Amino acid sequence: MEISENTINMLATLYFKGIGKAWVVSNLIWNKSIGEIISLVSVKTKLDKEDVKEQLYSYKEKVDRLISSYDGIADGIIGKGDPGFPECRGTIKNSDMPILLAYRGDISLVSKQNKNIAVIGVLNPTDDIEQRERKVVSKLVSNGYTIVSGLALGCDSISHTEALVSGGKTVAILPSTLKNIQPVANRQLAEDIVANGGLVVTEYLNEAFSKQKFISRFIERDRLQAFFADCVLLSASYAPNALGNDCGSRHALKYAKEAGIKRAVMYNEFLDKDNPQFDLNRVILREDGASAVILTDETFMSSIKMIEPQIKRVQLPLF
Repeated sequence: MEISENTINMLATLYFKGIGKAWVVSNLIWNKSIGEIISLVSVKTKLDKEDVKEQLYSYKEKVDRLISSYDGIADGIIGKGDPGFPECRGTIKNSDMPILLAYRGDISLVSKQNKNIAVIGVLNPTDDIEQRERKVVSKLVSNGYTIVSGLALGCDSISHTEALVSGGKTVAILPSTLKNIQPVANRQLAEDIVANGGLVVTEYLNEAFSKQKFISRFIERDRLQAFFADCVLLSASYAPNALGNDCGSRHALKYAKEAGIKRAVMYNEFLDKDNPQFDLNRVILREDGASAVILTDETFMSSIKMIEPQIKRVQLPLF
């Protein structure tokens, strides 16, 4: 497995105290010489250049050992600035941009040239929600879309498996490393995704050092579901309430809104109006107002055309 010197230098620089992703992005460290990197880090950390140089080479050795541990596990590890590193959709803050991706499968599936829809939702959907989601995913696949989701139980698993059953490609974005794919119950699904030409991808090479950090990675994963999709489709989800019901889908939808990425929901005004599993869907409909997209099996033909203008890379009409 090859990894660029650019990526090794970038990862090594991140070990310095006070340097994070936003600084890396704004200072364009990638593809700079060692001398330039040492000067930039010295200014940022207020350390002597010789001290920075010594630490940087020590950190590079640490990165080399970490990368070597992924031999036979990852198909590739790619850093921002490397050829083929995928651009995000929308307008993204420097602090939110991914700067490293470890992956198995076809990394081009998250490129801007690919036509992607993220399909996400609650962990415990009803049978009716599952069947409706499967119909919509099947139609999306038949119209050339790659399905992006988070490999979680429930709606995520449904979107991945239906994409495969329908003969399409799907992308699973992980909150975990490739060494320790979570949830354990979906490790075989991850294997199936790769075996069928899809992609399993993560930002993480190291395991989370605390429970709190691991939980935060789910939110970070959710943002990439939005940034690597032309539209985020919510199947069904609770909204936060006094009973403790919640769903991580709201994070992906929030990031999509902030980035200017299209959002859509599955919703039937008559069937779903009293179902709490559609509370977040109703929130999105209120927030998006006249621009809201309701995507169901019954209204697929008209609804998909409301999303389509957002997707500039389509070369052929859908219908």
